[in-house]
Amino acid sequence: MNVTSREGFERAWNGEIGCPEHREEGMADTVWDAITDSDMFRSNWGAKKYGVPQGVLRFRNAFWCGWNKADVKVKNILGDKVPLLIVYGEHDKTVNSAPGTVPFLSVSGLCKAIPGTRKLMFKVACSGHQLKREEPAAAHLHRLSRKWVKHTAVNGYTTGTFEMDEDGDYTPVP
Repeated sequence: MNVTSREGFERAWNGEIGCPEHREEGMADTVWDAITDSDMFRSNWGAKKYGVPQGVLRFRNAFWCGWNKADVKVKNILGDKVPLLIVYGEHDKTVNSAPGTVPFLSVSGLCKAIPGTRKLMFKVACSGHQLKREEPAAAHLHRLSRKWVKHTAVNGYTTGTFEMDEDGDYTPVP
C-alpha cells in the first residue's frame, strides 16, 4: 500500500493537467472529500492541522498488482481469452514515467507486452491519470467503456492503438 497527503494528491493531479479548463474549480476538494467518506480509517492518519489529522489517500502498490511485462504474458490469457481495453490520459505521469526512471512505467509498453491481438488502447488528449474526473475525458472514457463492455469492440475495432482528441474523435496510431 502507498499513502499520500492531501497536498501530495493535489500536486500530482495539478502536474498532469494538460488543459486546466477541463477540471472544474474545487474538484480536488470534492474528490478528497469523497475519498474521506469512503475510507474511515485513513481519516485518522497523516499530519495534524489545528490538532486534527488531515488524513491520507491510500492506494495499492501498482508494482505488485500483476500488471507488469512478465506477468501479462502468463498463459497468453490477456488479449486473447480476456480481451482488453486500455484508456489513459495524454499527460498521465502516474503510470508513464521517463525512460531511465526507477521504476519505469509505460502504458504503451505494457500494451505491447500483452501477447494477444484482442486489445485496444486509447490515449485521450488533454487529460491525466484522473481522466475519469476531467471533462470531456470522463465522457469519452464512459462512452468507450460502454461500447467495449457491450460489444467487446469500439465502432468495430477489436484491436489497435488510437489517439483521441478533445472532441472524442480518434485516429489510429501506426
